[in-house]
Amino acid sequence: MNKYSILFKSLLTVVFISAAWIIGAQTKAKPMPQWDGITYLSDQQTTQGEVSVKKFLELIAGPIYVKDNRDSKIYPVNSFSITFGERGLYEDEAGKPMIVTDYITRRCTDKVDTAMLKELRFRAKPGDTAYIEHVMFRNENFKDRFSKESQPIKIVLTQ
Repeated sequence: MNKYSILFKSLLTVVFISAAWIIGAQTKAKPMPQWDGITYLSDQQTTQGEVSVKKFLELIAGPIYVKDNRDSKIYPVNSFSITFGERGLYEDEAGKPMIVTDYITRRCTDKVDTAMLKELRFRAKPGDTAYIEHVMFRNENFKDRFSKESQPIKIVLTQ
Protein backbone atom coordinates (compact mmCIF):
# COMPACT_ATOMS: atom_id res chain seq x y z
CA MET A 1 0.00 0.00 0.00
CA ASN A 2 1.31 3.39 -0.77
CA LYS A 3 1.37 6.21 1.75
CA TYR A 4 -1.26 8.27 -0.14
CA SER A 5 -3.96 5.60 0.14
CA ILE A 6 -3.32 5.24 3.88
CA LEU A 7 -3.49 9.02 4.28
CA PHE A 8 -6.68 9.17 2.20
CA LYS A 9 -8.35 6.39 4.26
CA SER A 10 -7.36 8.10 7.52
CA LEU A 11 -8.70 11.44 6.35
CA LEU A 12 -11.93 9.82 5.13
CA THR A 13 -12.39 8.14 8.53
CA VAL A 14 -11.92 11.43 10.35
CA VAL A 15 -14.49 13.13 8.06
CA PHE A 16 -17.08 10.39 8.64
CA ILE A 17 -16.60 10.44 12.41
CA SER A 18 -16.87 14.25 12.47
CA ALA A 19 -20.03 14.19 10.35
CA ALA A 20 -21.64 11.56 12.60
CA TRP A 21 -20.76 13.60 15.69
CA ILE A 22 -22.22 16.81 14.20
CA ILE A 23 -25.45 15.07 13.15
CA GLY A 24 -25.78 13.46 16.58
CA ALA A 25 -25.27 16.80 18.32
CA GLN A 26 -27.99 18.45 16.24
CA THR A 27 -30.63 15.77 16.82
CA LYS A 28 -30.56 15.71 20.63
CA ALA A 29 -34.01 15.89 22.18
CA LYS A 30 -34.94 19.29 23.55
CA PRO A 31 -36.15 19.32 27.15
CA MET A 32 -39.85 19.89 27.76
CA PRO A 33 -40.58 23.42 29.02
CA GLN A 34 -41.34 23.74 32.70
CA TRP A 35 -44.34 26.02 33.10
CA ASP A 36 -44.63 28.19 36.20
CA GLY A 37 -48.40 27.92 36.50
CA ILE A 38 -51.61 26.22 35.44
CA THR A 39 -53.96 28.27 33.25
CA TYR A 40 -57.70 28.38 33.97
CA LEU A 41 -60.68 29.96 32.25
CA SER A 42 -62.87 32.40 34.21
CA ASP A 43 -64.54 29.70 36.34
CA GLN A 44 -61.08 28.88 37.80
CA GLN A 45 -61.73 25.18 37.17
CA THR A 46 -61.64 24.59 33.41
CA THR A 47 -58.11 24.05 32.20
CA GLN A 48 -58.29 21.70 29.17
CA GLY A 49 -60.52 19.33 27.28
CA GLU A 50 -63.97 19.44 25.78
CA VAL A 51 -66.40 22.24 26.61
CA SER A 52 -69.82 23.01 25.14
CA VAL A 53 -70.08 26.03 22.87
CA LYS A 54 -72.47 27.82 25.26
CA LYS A 55 -70.22 27.25 28.30
CA PHE A 56 -67.10 28.27 26.33
CA LEU A 57 -68.67 31.58 25.29
CA GLU A 58 -69.57 32.27 28.93
CA LEU A 59 -66.11 31.37 30.22
CA ILE A 60 -64.09 33.19 27.58
CA ALA A 61 -65.96 36.46 28.24
CA GLY A 62 -64.39 36.63 31.71
CA PRO A 63 -60.75 36.99 32.73
CA ILE A 64 -58.18 34.20 32.47
CA TYR A 65 -56.48 33.03 35.69
CA VAL A 66 -53.29 31.21 36.63
CA LYS A 67 -52.55 29.05 39.65
CA ASP A 68 -48.89 29.70 40.50
CA ASN A 69 -46.95 26.47 41.14
CA ARG A 70 -44.74 28.20 43.71
CA ASP A 71 -47.42 29.16 46.24
CA SER A 72 -50.60 27.47 44.84
CA LYS A 73 -52.56 30.74 44.76
CA ILE A 74 -54.64 31.98 41.83
CA TYR A 75 -53.72 35.22 40.04
CA PRO A 76 -55.17 37.07 37.03
CA VAL A 77 -53.01 37.02 33.90
CA ASN A 78 -51.19 40.02 32.44
CA SER A 79 -51.48 38.90 28.82
CA PHE A 80 -52.16 35.91 26.60
CA SER A 81 -52.88 35.06 23.00
CA ILE A 82 -55.93 33.20 21.81
CA THR A 83 -56.02 31.27 18.56
CA PHE A 84 -59.42 30.07 17.41
CA GLY A 85 -59.50 27.30 14.83
CA GLU A 86 -62.78 27.24 12.91
CA ARG A 87 -63.37 24.07 10.93
CA GLY A 88 -65.21 24.51 7.66
CA LEU A 89 -66.30 22.37 4.73
CA TYR A 90 -64.92 23.58 1.38
CA GLU A 91 -64.47 22.20 -2.12
CA ASP A 92 -61.18 21.71 -3.91
CA GLU A 93 -60.59 22.46 -7.61
CA ALA A 94 -62.21 19.17 -8.62
CA GLY A 95 -65.32 19.82 -6.53
CA LYS A 96 -64.47 17.23 -3.88
CA PRO A 97 -65.40 18.27 -0.33
CA MET A 98 -62.60 18.83 2.18
CA ILE A 99 -62.41 20.09 5.73
CA VAL A 100 -60.15 23.11 6.23
CA THR A 101 -59.42 25.01 9.44
CA ASP A 102 -59.35 28.82 9.43
CA TYR A 103 -57.43 30.45 12.26
CA ILE A 104 -58.01 33.76 14.03
CA THR A 105 -55.35 34.93 16.49
CA ARG A 106 -55.54 37.83 18.91
CA ARG A 107 -53.21 39.09 21.63
CA CYS A 108 -55.18 40.02 24.77
CA THR A 109 -54.63 41.43 28.24
CA ASP A 110 -56.49 39.76 31.13
CA LYS A 111 -59.54 38.82 29.01
CA VAL A 112 -60.65 38.64 25.39
CA ASP A 113 -61.53 42.02 23.86
CA THR A 114 -65.07 42.78 22.68
CA ALA A 115 -64.26 42.53 18.95
CA MET A 116 -62.91 39.01 19.38
CA LEU A 117 -65.90 38.08 21.57
CA LYS A 118 -68.26 39.13 18.75
CA GLU A 119 -66.28 37.00 16.29
CA LEU A 120 -66.40 34.00 18.63
CA ARG A 121 -70.16 34.34 19.22
CA PHE A 122 -70.70 34.46 15.47
CA ARG A 123 -68.29 31.66 14.49
CA ALA A 124 -68.10 29.15 17.38
CA LYS A 125 -69.63 25.74 16.69
CA PRO A 126 -68.98 22.14 17.74
CA GLY A 127 -65.69 20.77 16.39
CA ASP A 128 -63.83 24.10 16.60
CA THR A 129 -60.77 24.49 18.81
CA ALA A 130 -59.47 27.34 20.98
CA TYR A 131 -55.82 27.58 22.00
CA ILE A 132 -54.80 29.91 24.81
CA GLU A 133 -51.03 30.36 24.69
CA HIS A 134 -48.22 32.67 25.79
CA VAL A 135 -50.00 33.19 29.12
CA MET A 136 -47.98 35.66 31.19
CA PHE A 137 -48.65 36.40 34.86
CA ARG A 138 -46.87 38.06 37.78
CA ASN A 139 -46.89 37.06 41.42
CA GLU A 140 -46.17 40.17 43.48
CA ASN A 141 -45.46 38.04 46.59
CA PHE A 142 -42.07 36.93 45.24
CA LYS A 143 -38.94 39.00 45.24
CA ASP A 144 -38.19 38.67 41.50
CA ARG A 145 -41.57 40.11 40.38
CA PHE A 146 -40.87 39.15 36.78
CA SER A 147 -43.65 37.90 34.54
CA LYS A 148 -43.70 34.13 34.27
CA GLU A 149 -45.25 31.97 31.58
CA SER A 150 -48.02 29.54 32.37
CA GLN A 151 -48.94 26.39 30.50
CA PRO A 152 -51.01 26.75 27.31
CA ILE A 153 -54.46 25.20 27.13
CA LYS A 154 -56.50 23.63 24.35
CA ILE A 155 -60.30 23.67 24.41
CA VAL A 156 -62.32 21.57 21.93
CA LEU A 157 -65.90 22.78 21.48
CA THR A 158 -68.74 20.27 21.70
CA GLN A 159 -72.52 20.38 21.38
